[in-house]
Amino acid sequence: MAQAQITSREINAARENYRGIAKRGSILYFVIADLARIDPMYQYSLDYFVKLFQLRLKYSEHPPELES
Repeated sequence: MAQAQITSREINAARENYRGIAKRGSILYFVIADLARIDPMYQYSLDYFVKLFQLRLKYSEHPPELES
């Protein structure tokens, strides 16, 4: 039981390291998705979004714990 609580705390701590990245990714997705409301010309494919998302992650700041 004690080991399960320790593991749970470790998982929660690790999850918090990704919260900032997840927030930025969410904002990026909804901004791109809402562009189609401005004009249908701004509709993008999933492939475009994935490439843009990967590019943004590549050049964003990462917490030291997540550096590879």
